[in-house]
Amino acid sequence: SQILFQLIRGVHGKLHSQGARMIRFLLCFLADEENCTNEKQDLVFDVVSGMLDRLFHHFRNSSFVVVSKEMFSVFYSVLENRGGTKAKETAGGQGTGQASKPIVKLLQLIVQATSFKSGVLFEGHSAKDLALLCDSISSLCDENLFTLFSPQDQL
Repeated sequence: SQILFQLIRGVHGKLHSQGARMIRFLLCFLADEENCTNEKQDLVFDVVSGMLDRLFHHFRNSSFVVVSKEMFSVFYSVLENRGGTKAKETAGGQGTGQASKPIVKLLQLIVQATSFKSGVLFEGHSAKDLALLCDSISSLCDENLFTLFSPQDQL
């Protein structure tokens, strides 16, 4: 996570010009259940979580907007995709819980970001950005998507 942080950070308080693309790649890799076994996904999550924690300490509030937009965008697209494939998984007999793991991991990263210094990083966000996050979180309560989660993740 330290090496990724060094690659992604820019000058003091800012993100590298290609940092958002790298973060999006990492988040998409984390969300891609076809390429991630449990062990890989847990390892990628730990690395991304550690990198984000370092970035949070490095950022000024305005720099976090770029990162959070990537987080919200990937989270929203994963939720839309998962909701659309629910019927196919149920017919295919795939167990619940495993299908929700990418969503849970992304949500844990969002919680990590919002928890940092009592949400100070979210102060510079526009209403549109926050609406995307609210829409994403609201869609988690959709009955078709909610049934993908294991009982422990539903808490």
